[in-house]
Amino acid sequence: GTASTAGTYQMTVTATDTTGASGSTSFTWTVGSGGGGGCSSAQLLANPGFESGDTGWSASSGVITTDSGEAAHGGSYKAWLDGYGSSHTDSVSQSVTVPAGCKASLTFYLHIDTAERGSTAYDKLTVTAGST
Repeated sequence: GTASTAGTYQMTVTATDTTGASGSTSFTWTVGSGGGGGCSSAQLLANPGFESGDTGWSASSGVITTDSGEAAHGGSYKAWLDGYGSSHTDSVSQSVTVPAGCKASLTFYLHIDTAERGSTAYDKLTVTAGST
């Protein structure tokens, strides 16, 4: 069976072979108040497609926008990390908690235009996941 009510449970398992010899073992397990798991395929990001503007996001001023300079992949809003032709940093971030023992994936669409000339690359994207 599946224990779905929080608490500590004990079980004893006994096995007997065809000659009548047997052995047994006992064990206990604890089910926390969150149930027996916690991993799901739920969306962890708030407003993942920016369609509610900057709700849920921390971003540099003007990064999450509906301007017509470049089209969004879908919908109206996008994160536009400006290219200034010089060293400059824009950012967009959001903190999420992935439950212990669970896995998460991050996917995003990236469109790059550049007008850089010479040997210095000013356009750079850094993606960081995790705090440690």
